Amino acid sequence: MKISLSSIKMQFSYKTVLDGVDCSFEEGQIHALIGENGQGKSTLARIICGEIKPTQGTIFLDGEPFIPENVHEAIEQGIFMVRQRPLLADSVSIRENLLLGMKSFNNETALSILKSYCPNLTLGVKVFECTGDQRFFISLTGALLKNPKILILDEPSALLTPDQTKNLYKSLEELAAKGMNIIVITHFPEELKYAHTVTKLSGGKAYTEKDDFASSTPSDINSRENSQASVIRLVFPTLSHLVEEENRLAKQFPLCSYIPSDKTFRGSHPQLTISQLLTACYKGPWKNRRTYIENIISSAQIQILPSEKVAALSGGMLQRLILERELAKNSSTVIMAEPFQGLDTERTIFMKNRIDQLAAQGKTVYVLETGAPQ
Repeated sequence: MKISLSSIKMQFSYKTVLDGVDCSFEEGQIHALIGENGQGKSTLARIICGEIKPTQGTIFLDGEPFIPENVHEAIEQGIFMVRQRPLLADSVSIRENLLLGMKSFNNETALSILKSYCPNLTLGVKVFECTGDQRFFISLTGALLKNPKILILDEPSALLTPDQTKNLYKSLEELAAKGMNIIVITHFPEELKYAHTVTKLSGGKAYTEKDDFASSTPSDINSRENSQASVIRLVFPTLSHLVEEENRLAKQFPLCSYIPSDKTFRGSHPQLTISQLLTACYKGPWKNRRTYIENIISSAQIQILPSEKVAALSGGMLQRLILERELAKNSSTVIMAEPFQGLDTERTIFMKNRIDQLAAQGKTVYVLETGAPQ
């Protein structure tokens, strides 16, 4: 199924995120959707899958106008989105989660899809026992069981190892070859080689990138090592290993500045206001509270009101706010778990420079990442 977007505009109280977006995604292809943090990638995805309605504009499915009133209408048309941190029912099994919204369920099919990504998982495992990468693949399995025509993946590799990412794209290539329309939101230049098209959002508009886009992107983003002696970089094969060390360090340094790997629910919560998020550790005078909040928002270089919900933030924007909130503690020890998660190229470079600056100030910085040791 081909999807086209015409003159899509999305106006929030504090900002116009999309200002007349025109783009198309053909069936049978993998499409990369890129852009800096806050440029509207996730907003556009939420419009397509019926979570929010655009201020103006029209969606066309195979040439027919379609603006979903809600998620259920989009699902009926075969449109599904898988988030990097899916909202699953933790207290029940994988099978029970996959059963949700299914008219019929085949154990063998579900297990076959799941094991193609997570060989060690079974359907009877409780979701609360699963790591971040496993939760993503559980959600992906649930989407694939419903035979989507259009599949949107929001930063799928953020919590995956390099081998998991290669396996994911191999399966996506096979699905695209069978006719599926796949849209992948990504910040990683090395993943653009898997895409048939690359669409960039910038300044509220959509632009089709040339084939040589990937080669024009700085190549040393993920390879440059921090040279400061007070930066301790730890690389783990899986997220579950990382979390164990993250928890140990957090207990060892209870007064540290701490950016957790789970920024959505451990470092924050979608239902909090920005004000509540930023004052979780505030101990200053009440009269200075508003200035404190405004200073953090300004330091994070984000346009948002203190009264807005955290759910309105992109992953990268949330990362930046948590960072500035934690650094405001002025602790001598800083723990950063997956600090580059959700950041675009420019912000990744900024984060690496920020880590160097913290080390130069005499702070001890622990950087915890998943991936192959360098």
